[in-house]
Amino acid sequence: MLRTVARGVLSCRQRPSAPLHRLCSSIPSPASSSSTPAEVNTTDNIPDLREKSINQITLLGRVGADAEAKGTDNTPVTTFSLATTTTFMKHGVVSQNTVWHRVSVFRPGLQESVLRHVKKGARVLVQGRLSYLERPDPANPALLHRSVGVVAHDVVNFRE
Repeated sequence: MLRTVARGVLSCRQRPSAPLHRLCSSIPSPASSSSTPAEVNTTDNIPDLREKSINQITLLGRVGADAEAKGTDNTPVTTFSLATTTTFMKHGVVSQNTVWHRVSVFRPGLQESVLRHVKKGARVLVQGRLSYLERPDPANPALLHRSVGVVAHDVVNFRE
């Protein structure tokens, strides 16, 4: 069996017939002075780098108001509100639930495009990530205001 450790990731090559739980289950101990290598469980010492996380959101809805430029010259931001609607049937009656989202655009090229084309009532597709913000209340610093926003990576304007 060939074992290599590169950048904290243990990779092993063993004949394919070996059980999966035995792959990468042991590595010779450098402190061992005997002729037989000591069995060491390496999964305790190496972080699981295969674990991934995703913060991704895709919204399709109508713009509530024209996009507006905010922020400073150093950190400009373009923002707009987006409404998404869910239609459902409850007790034989068709109902709708509208949720409003606050969308922020930080990418320079996308900001200008959003300012030009995203107008009230336009149908847009927004792809980005969720952003959680906390800021203290100016009147009561012990009170925190929490909000969830969308940081857009891409905005597609649908023509009607």
